[in-house]
Amino acid sequence: LIMSLTQRVKQGFLRLPLMKKVILTSSAALMVSTVMPWYDLRNSFGVGDTYLGIQGPLFVIGFLVLGCAVVSFFNMFFPLMGRQFFNLRKRGGSTAMLLGGQALLLLLVANSIFYHPDFGASVSSKATRFGMVIAFASIGMMIIAGWIARRKESEEGEAQTAAEDILEETT
Repeated sequence: LIMSLTQRVKQGFLRLPLMKKVILTSSAALMVSTVMPWYDLRNSFGVGDTYLGIQGPLFVIGFLVLGCAVVSFFNMFFPLMGRQFFNLRKRGGSTAMLLGGQALLLLLVANSIFYHPDFGASVSSKATRFGMVIAFASIGMMIIAGWIARRKESEEGEAQTAAEDILEETT
């Protein structure tokens, strides 16, 4: 049973179009980035804290970004197991663009709060860590791949509609 499930997921992943593979992997990377260091508030003496995405004063934003990544990931992953996720399967590209845009907005809000002079120590002792860089890169890939996948989905939908119209005319 487990072997057949892993085989189904593996075969399904190999059959996915390239842009949907990119959406799936970038969503997974975005999920992982929330448990990596996002912010560093240490001074020149090394005193201070490093915060993960789901930790510290901006933890709610980290959990919301994690939620966007989880929904986008499972929207692409569940069909590989032969299931659907909230009936969002038809428009995977649109869903990825929407969730990527929301996550981008959340990260911009988090960074504007973090780098504000009234938040924490002086701006010179604040630093963005590699988890935040991975989050921005993942979101960028999600949005771009979602846009390309959405264009292909709409082209396929138009071609299918045209084929159905031709069939109706011939009968």
